[in-house]
Amino acid sequence: MNIEEFLQSLDERIIQFGDIKNDIPQVKLKAGDLDLIYEQGNLRRISLGSEEVVRMIYSAVRGIGWLTAPGKIHHEKIEAGADSFQISYTCRYQLNEIDFEAKYVIEGNSDSTISFEMEGKALTSFLKNRLGFCVLHPIACISGTPCQITHSDGSNEVLPFPKLINPHAPFKDITAMKWQGNGVYDAELIFTGDIFETEDQRNWTDTSYKTFCTPLSLPKPVQVVKGDTINQKVVLKVKQFKPSEKGKENLSITVLSDQVYSFPKLGIGRSTRQEPIGDDEMAFMGKLRFSHYRVDLYLFQKNWLRIANEAFVEADMMNYKLELGLFFDDDFQAQFDVFCRWAEERVQQISHIAIFHKTAKVTPAELLNGVLSKLKQTLSGVEIGAGTNANFVQLNRNPPVSNDLDFLTFAIHPQEHAVDNTTIIENAEAQRYAGESGKVLAGDRDIRISPITIQRRFNANVENFESPSESAECPWQVDNRMMSLFGALWTVASFKNLSESAVTSVTYFETVGERGIMQGELPTAWPDTFKSFPGMVFPVFFLFRFLLGRQDFKVIRSTVSDNNTIESLVLQKGKKQEIIIANFSKNEIKVQLNGVVGHGAIKTLNTTNFRQAVVDPEWLNKVPGTSIHLERQIRLAPVSLSFITLI
Repeated sequence: MNIEEFLQSLDERIIQFGDIKNDIPQVKLKAGDLDLIYEQGNLRRISLGSEEVVRMIYSAVRGIGWLTAPGKIHHEKIEAGADSFQISYTCRYQLNEIDFEAKYVIEGNSDSTISFEMEGKALTSFLKNRLGFCVLHPIACISGTPCQITHSDGSNEVLPFPKLINPHAPFKDITAMKWQGNGVYDAELIFTGDIFETEDQRNWTDTSYKTFCTPLSLPKPVQVVKGDTINQKVVLKVKQFKPSEKGKENLSITVLSDQVYSFPKLGIGRSTRQEPIGDDEMAFMGKLRFSHYRVDLYLFQKNWLRIANEAFVEADMMNYKLELGLFFDDDFQAQFDVFCRWAEERVQQISHIAIFHKTAKVTPAELLNGVLSKLKQTLSGVEIGAGTNANFVQLNRNPPVSNDLDFLTFAIHPQEHAVDNTTIIENAEAQRYAGESGKVLAGDRDIRISPITIQRRFNANVENFESPSESAECPWQVDNRMMSLFGALWTVASFKNLSESAVTSVTYFETVGERGIMQGELPTAWPDTFKSFPGMVFPVFFLFRFLLGRQDFKVIRSTVSDNNTIESLVLQKGKKQEIIIANFSKNEIKVQLNGVVGHGAIKTLNTTNFRQAVVDPEWLNKVPGTSIHLERQIRLAPVSLSFITLI
């Protein structure tokens, strides 16, 4: 099969979202004045008019290492009325030794009350870190709002939902909670069957607070014995006391020209594919003008010098500066001396270095005290930082204290708790919160976020860096949404939120391969899982090519009426302004631009031209723009990436 035949064989859903299995059916329901969505055993976006009250209610079984057991639903029954509903189903959770089955009943009543009840039974004996209900609370409408917590002893306490990301649980020992939303409604949650507590999920770049059971302060993992039964119930009561707006029917983007941010340094990671990047691939990547090239060196491993030398040659040929992640173990003095001898001869190629430890989640003080000052003396002009190779939570709970650091660093991915498209889109906004809270931790120092990936690289609960896969099967770090339109759309939302949080530097993805921005000259190693071909450039490539050609622009703050449907990124240089719009929706939409006037030209990448674009790296420069009037609604194709130049 040649390339043309292969492209024609691609299903439209694969072009849009990579994995067709991520298309989860949704059922819209009502409970009195509440609107909500039922999706595969979960309740989503419980809203009163335009006010989101609860983002999600669901049940989870998590084993040792916090691995989530997938559930398979059967005997599902949905009865929906005009203002009420009843749902029942059975779900069986299986992972390794875990085998747990639960019957669920969900009822929504005309008085705006919803109950979610579970009766579960262990079919095997297993160890669990968590088992039961979780409730996600949306951030924007309740951040800073007082919440009345009822404790297990019957006492009440009023505490605010945190504004900055709280490193620890803001609410503990919960049996009920009450709060008010935007002066529109009163909400109450009542929990039975276990004790609950609340954590700030923005620590893992999820856009929610999560109330869950069992408290993290209790010992874990806990032995569940075959035959054990677990019964829980969550009840949500909502009372509207002021008319709310109707659901947002008109999509809009508002450009806030008075809020201006610097364009962050934009880097790319070294490919993790087994074969080294080729000369032609390097020549191609070098034309993109990334700011830096992320390379991890495990100084406790015997092969690090070979990897370092290869990476240095690659960076030199692409004319990129090196962003080095240095991983030491307890023998750091000897490792430091060898590294310095290597780096002294190559200092002009090194931009910045992040110091990590093999087993410590955050760079420990002993390591910093042992190498930081010597490193700065030896490699004059190179910026030195520390932090974590994992999520923001690790940095937030134990930030390095040295005043001699030039920057703090952490990594980002959107799939710590869920992998579906809807959740990934919802969670993009949390990256802005992480950047803002990171800036507070850093003080006068910079925040460099590296790397940013669409899939989790390793389980930060049990390790601190990624180990090479020894299996011939496609590793779980590979996400086939990278080659789809969705991969580019999510990256728009990520870059927009991070740049508007004023971080200094961001490093995305890899150069070539299944985790890169293009396939490269080699065929995919897993054609049944990752449907690409040699020479294919992924949609995210065009986004980066566009951005990297505008590194001297400023980022202008913009807001959207519904960031679950669209996202925008606005760039400006002098009087020249350009706008990128991501349409996540599977439908054609119309969007009103506010804060701009006149005319523009629009270029759009979507399913109709995907097959032409991914075989031609020059596609975006070649395709003609279509004239649009900026004061009229703009029509956007389903699941599309649009580039608008104001004229």
